Amino acid sequence: MDTDKGENLVGVLLLGLRVSFLLKRSSAFQECHLAGPWTSSEIETARQARVTAVLDFLGAFYKFDSSYAPHDCSKGSFRIQVSYQSRDFRFIVTGEKWINELLSHDQLHRGGGGSIDFVRHVTGLGFVPAVKICLDSIVACSNEGHKQQ
Repeated sequence: MDTDKGENLVGVLLLGLRVSFLLKRSSAFQECHLAGPWTSSEIETARQARVTAVLDFLGAFYKFDSSYAPHDCSKGSFRIQVSYQSRDFRFIVTGEKWINELLSHDQLHRGGGGSIDFVRHVTGLGFVPAVKICLDSIVACSNEGHKQQ
């Protein structure tokens, strides 16, 4: 019986940590709606934000597909599986261009170019918050000092 109580306590603590993490992300996410207007160079910078920096900033879970073999290795394509707010995606990313493989070939907005489009696709948000998320992800990534793909 004591083992069950201990397991329940651990479960509650882990849930509390996860909720705390999500609340922190949520408050950072709320702040990112308060922005603009931007210069064209700032928008171009946002468009070039790294996919992993954006996903880290959003708190999304992702994993690179090591079994993916691109048709042309010189282009640096990679496949990444993403889970965000109970939604699953599987992207092929080549430079700024990306495509969601889980959507049918005839579906509109299956792919795009740049991180602003990527954020809009994953989150369902509009242009202004997507630009802010991209810019904030660049700042957060540079503050953390980690490498991105």
